[in-house]
Amino acid sequence: MSLIFNGIDLTQYLRIKDIRKDVLPPVNNTLRVIPGRHGAIVTNSRLDVGQIEIDVRLKAASKEERNAIIRILAGWLYTPEPKQLILPDEEGLYYMAKLDGRTEIDRILTHGDTTLFFILPDPVAYGAGQSALFVNDIAELTVHGTAETKPRFRVTFTAAADEWKVVNQDGYFIRIEHDFQEGDNLEVNCITGGIYVNDARKIDALDWQHSIFFPLRVGANTLEIMPKNICNTQVFWIPRYY
Repeated sequence: MSLIFNGIDLTQYLRIKDIRKDVLPPVNNTLRVIPGRHGAIVTNSRLDVGQIEIDVRLKAASKEERNAIIRILAGWLYTPEPKQLILPDEEGLYYMAKLDGRTEIDRILTHGDTTLFFILPDPVAYGAGQSALFVNDIAELTVHGTAETKPRFRVTFTAAADEWKVVNQDGYFIRIEHDFQEGDNLEVNCITGGIYVNDARKIDALDWQHSIFFPLRVGANTLEIMPKNICNTQVFWIPRYY
């Protein structure tokens, strides 16, 4: 029954009493009222920040041991950025979490227990990373999970070309315009919007007027590379779960 945060098993010092988490974080809907009509229409919908609350009790035999452990925990739990949080009841999944300011670490000194509050900027759980190769410039993917996820592409050119383009089954595409030569490498990250040619950032090569950093939908996806027969391409993605 391990509770792992930022690669450290916290249960070596803490006993888990209870875990509470959102099955689905609060949904934030933007509504627009139209004069002369009843009700309103939804113009935008998004999930708010998720949260996980974990009640814990300190494993300590003396006051001196308690004081030493609390300093260790404070150093482990504070992170400038979200880190991996693995819960004991969700095998194979993890969250990207950050300790919230509501957590009273000092309460352990007086009561021996406290509640760890974690916030999830991206309110989903992640599975193990997946990848697939394009065969004859086509990749047929089955994406597991319950939420869309954005892909990342790695490309090695086997012939010269003045562009690289990947198109999904709905006609959305990403086009990179560049004087590619045989042996050049290209990386396109739809999560960050990063574009790199031979490890050098090349965001100006994106056809930004027409390209969309599209997500992979849950289930079947078909991706195609154009022009044909110019490169070897691999696509990477991480399943996401509400």
